[in-house]
Amino acid sequence: LNTMRDIDIGTIVTRVGGLDVERNWHDILSVAEQQLVECARLLLERPHFALIARPHSVLNTQQAFDIMQMLSGRSIAYIVFGDDSYDNNSYDAVLTIYDNGDWAWAEGADGLDLEVQH
Repeated sequence: LNTMRDIDIGTIVTRVGGLDVERNWHDILSVAEQQLVECARLLLERPHFALIARPHSVLNTQQAFDIMQMLSGRSIAYIVFGDDSYDNNSYDAVLTIYDNGDWAWAEGADGLDLEVQH
């Protein structure tokens, strides 16, 4: 229940009639709500690491930031796949892969000192 509160999905659970009811969740929940439920499952499972694809495309910036903070707080390492629209200051490191195959790695939260590698 704490995880549901942390992610603020209690209203979703109430609206759909609880967690003990079988439903076709894709028909009932919005894409953002589905993402929040998946994040709650991830936090409850507590894997060593997680791969997250474009959380900012569905969740608002604050929700995505809060979930990443919750992952870190539970010692869950994560890799976020995304595009240039992300705020790189939220990450410990940024790997940028360019169309031509070059790549750049920046450590630290600034994401600004990228060194191109081949």
